[in-house]
Amino acid sequence: PAMARARTAHAMVLRRLGRLQEAADEAREAVELDPDEPSNRNNYGNALISLGDVEGAAREYEAAIALNPDLAMPYYNLACARCRQGRLEEALRLLDLAFRRDPAMRDGAENEPDLQPLRNMEAFQSLLEGRPLPPQPEPTDVPPADPESEKAPSNGNAPAAS
Repeated sequence: PAMARARTAHAMVLRRLGRLQEAADEAREAVELDPDEPSNRNNYGNALISLGDVEGAAREYEAAIALNPDLAMPYYNLACARCRQGRLEEALRLLDLAFRRDPAMRDGAENEPDLQPLRNMEAFQSLLEGRPLPPQPEPTDVPPADPESEKAPSNGNAPAAS
């Protein structure tokens, strides 16, 4: 674990210096040394997103969340990745989860470049003001489909193709 922490710290320095590929290589090494440390996964995700690998970054943020769902930063970073992917509703839900874990994270969100697609959304403004999103309905809360539209034709034949 100590070597992994050193690699993670080195990766962060390299990223700040703009040496993005080297940072990603160091961060990957940290994950290989200690794959169960969420900060290693989060940092590797940051390195990958800096290289434009949004899918890879999202996988690392998801891994960090799976390892420790109480940490706010991986939710925030995954929200940024989802914005880059155009998955805005998911990004809002992830931000809500991040802000519930660490309300201070709201402070930088308004000016976060990755969150720009959310700026004009009422739900985003509500989150910034400290109002959580309403809960999503559980599958059991979804009204049943109209039974009439589910019925097969009474003669047992499939409808004719148009």
